[in-house]
Amino acid sequence: MKIRPVGNLLAASAILLLVMSGAARADQVFADDLIVQGSLCVGFDCVNDEPFPYDMIRLKENNLRIAIRDASDPDSSAGGDWQITANDSASGGLNWFSFDDLSSGTIPFRIAGGAPTDSLYLAATGRLGLGTTDPESTLHVGGSLRIDGDLVVTGGLRAGRVEAASLTRDGRATVTFAVPYARDYAITLTPLLANAKGNPNVVVVSRDENGFTFAIAGKPSDYAEIVWTTRFTGEF
Repeated sequence: MKIRPVGNLLAASAILLLVMSGAARADQVFADDLIVQGSLCVGFDCVNDEPFPYDMIRLKENNLRIAIRDASDPDSSAGGDWQITANDSASGGLNWFSFDDLSSGTIPFRIAGGAPTDSLYLAATGRLGLGTTDPESTLHVGGSLRIDGDLVVTGGLRAGRVEAASLTRDGRATVTFAVPYARDYAITLTPLLANAKGNPNVVVVSRDENGFTFAIAGKPSDYAEIVWTTRFTGEF
């Protein structure tokens, strides 16, 4: 019977442990379908016996990203890369959920943390509600609306109450109005019928110190003058 030195046996055991440890950390490639009947946790902060109340898939670490890398040939087919991002990775950054266009380096869609419930609601009818769960039109805004830029209307236009403008009448039959958010923008109203002289009866209300005149109900002899008494406030 041969007896091996104890030192050589310990060295061989240590080498075996190192090999096994390296194999456990190696990438695993499955050439077949992978079926997980339990839950899945991915990330450096996942622990043994991770609790899964209702989660089927959980991402758990301090930088959460799901990248979609399209391996298609960009010269022959669509092959843009996208990413789903949760929160800013910088210290002290913002909380958000976004869809990122990695190919162009833009973030076309972002939801800030703390946004109210039903801030964006797409109904089964295809109507979009902003701040409402019962959109009555293709786009229904449940609150105030601000437009910085041109507004083009190609169909019919219906107007209701505009809270930004108010009209009051005093004993002199003077109508005073205020447009607190007018700034340098103009409000233009175009009647459907021209008057006897063929003028379109364009009614323009805008911020100006010199006043305005306009035709009423298609009668060229009738007019009213709008004079701005103070900024954003005038009378006619």
